[in-house]
Amino acid sequence: MTMPEPPHGPDGGDRTVRIAAISGGVVLAVAAGLAVVVATSSGGSDDEASAPPSPTAASSPAASAAAPPTTTPVTPTPTTAAPSATASGPVQRWSGTLTLEGPRALRDLDTVPPSATTRDDLYDVRGDWLKPIIQTGSGAQVAVLDPGTRSDARACQEAASASGGAQTETLHAGDVVCVATAQGRVAKLVIRTATQTSTRPRVVATTTIWEVPR
Repeated sequence: MTMPEPPHGPDGGDRTVRIAAISGGVVLAVAAGLAVVVATSSGGSDDEASAPPSPTAASSPAASAAAPPTTTPVTPTPTTAAPSATASGPVQRWSGTLTLEGPRALRDLDTVPPSATTRDDLYDVRGDWLKPIIQTGSGAQVAVLDPGTRSDARACQEAASASGGAQTETLHAGDVVCVATAQGRVAKLVIRTATQTSTRPRVVATTTIWEVPR
């Protein structure tokens, strides 16, 4: 028996078209959603792969700061004090101007400063009656150095001891006279003026006296 066909209204075709369109739209929406999910998943993996590594403790400024160099303490080298003048060398006792006027100008060179005396047993040098010379007493020795000769304390001591006598020759300005006293002192007289007179010759000398150990 033949079933009757359902009636087709005038809007049956349109309903079918709408259903098909709706179904297609749902399918497209689902497909688009899947595509978004896949794209999001893929992007997350790439970002994680390309992201720079997180800083570690080794790369932090505090950890990477160079440790201060260790220094070894330096021990100062002991210095040796410069040797002082030895007591065995000549020691200056006095320096100044010495004036001898005639034979009455007796001078004791062992005192500081050289003192005038009237005793013949105490004087070391004196002047002369007629000439500008120096005479000695009390065992002192006198010598005149050659020009250019070394004239420190030791040189004067050696000259007076080796070739000294009781008096000098006539003196002139610039002469260097060395005297060694009996008590071990040494005097150097650099003549400044030597004046000839008839009664009281005058000798003026720049004088230095030393204590010289024997």
